[in-house]
Amino acid sequence: MPAELNARQQDCVEPLLHLADLIGGDLPQQARAALVKLFQHDSTQSHFRHLLSDIHLAFAVVKDTKISTSNLLLFLNGLRGRPWSTWRHGDPMTPIDLARILRPYGIGPEAIRSKPYLVFKGYHAGDFKSLWQRHLVENNREVGQ
Repeated sequence: MPAELNARQQDCVEPLLHLADLIGGDLPQQARAALVKLFQHDSTQSHFRHLLSDIHLAFAVVKDTKISTSNLLLFLNGLRGRPWSTWRHGDPMTPIDLARILRPYGIGPEAIRSKPYLVFKGYHAGDFKSLWQRHLVENNREVGQ
């Protein structure tokens, strides 16, 4: 069994790997590599959906259309049962980590003017709208779960 898979995943793929082993040749190694890649991709997508959901919840909690990066990370890293507080080798998610995850989707921190003399780096809820619709609603998940 591939060590990269958890016990549940190994249970799921065991019959397929037995068949691949019976067929022989290069198939057993190819099947193992493909299954590991598939489960890793699924895990990455699941983390991303959870992050989007948690960001949506953060905007709902602050009841505003903008949030500072520091407040967003305080919220995310404070959620129990989520990986954000141990994101990088046991350390909490940082502004750079968050920006790297969101950058491929065209979202980045911006200078936000809150009061005439108060400017901070943060995010606008409107920048997430299409991602929330695509990844949360279309996947039969309620936004905010």
